[in-house]
Amino acid sequence: MTHSLKKAFLFGTLALAGFTALPMTGCTETNQNPEMPFYEPRNYIPTTATTVASGRGVLSYTAPAYGKIYARDLVRQRVLSFQVGKNQEFILDPEKRQISVNGDITNVKLNPENEHELFFVAIPRDKPEPE
Repeated sequence: MTHSLKKAFLFGTLALAGFTALPMTGCTETNQNPEMPFYEPRNYIPTTATTVASGRGVLSYTAPAYGKIYARDLVRQRVLSFQVGKNQEFILDPEKRQISVNGDITNVKLNPENEHELFFVAIPRDKPEPE
């Protein structure tokens, strides 16, 4: 092999090795949907959250204050979180595969066969909320 052919072979081999290793580094999937800023899947629930509903079928809760509601699928162990305002109603409807926050509907992958749990945690605000 000539010197320039050896260089071309070595360069091609290194480029191929680098290209095939590229998909294995640096990129991880995020569970956030940028089109729905209030929709934020998580894999945890804060220890300060209180269980407010559980079971199969439609679950609902009216938030007593500004905060977050966490909805957990007990079979898949998938957790979704939603910000809610004071007196806003949260409805999880697995049959329709929808979650509603004060009438705003989000389509989600819910299994109507699975049991779900709702948790609430109040989040303090700088300004008092209007009554």
